[in-house]
Amino acid sequence: MSSKPQPGQRADFAHHAFITTRWGDNDVYGHVNNVQYYSYFDTVVNRYLIEAGALDIHGGPVIGL
Repeated sequence: MSSKPQPGQRADFAHHAFITTRWGDNDVYGHVNNVQYYSYFDTVVNRYLIEAGALDIHGGPVIGL
């Protein structure tokens, strides 16, 4: 029987971002809706690109829609 792989530790990852949940992110029981995690990924990736200088949201040729 194979063992279940263990999840990585926070120290295993180079980039971390704190995201505060909004009221609309949660269901009536206070749990984050699964679809919101994709929004979090998008937020973190874009924040990283902006901070790394790879995405210039004000002067760059790319328009994010």
